[in-house]
Amino acid sequence: MDKAVICRQLEWAGPAVIEGWAPLPELVATIADPRLYAVWIEAPEAMMRVRLEADVDFVRGAGDPVLSVNRLVSRSTLLTRRLRVQASACGLPYVGLSGLESPHDVASRCLEAVGLHHWAIEHWASGGAPSAARP
Repeated sequence: MDKAVICRQLEWAGPAVIEGWAPLPELVATIADPRLYAVWIEAPEAMMRVRLEADVDFVRGAGDPVLSVNRLVSRSTLLTRRLRVQASACGLPYVGLSGLESPHDVASRCLEAVGLHHWAIEHWASGGAPSAARP
């Protein structure tokens, strides 16, 4: 993902959640736009493994389903650790999960990490549905 994609999203499309390994902290840190909020999330390896093993579509057609899961978990763990180091070096927020959090808890922690926790409390208290922070 390049800087132009993120800037185009900010200008034309409005709020978005961009997840995955593409939005690198070193890139996001170079975008000076008050509408941009970024947080990186680390899920525990065990949680990734359980979710992938339960996803029959993920391993459908794989010659070796166990090997496929092992490789993705290993790659995910390596890339996630790299993103944590980059986010820290860039002074950007990073949220580590235990795997026990509810979706609401994860959203709250992310909003708090980017300084929008008070907004979220007011929004949810008024009956608004939780919405994700922009990366």
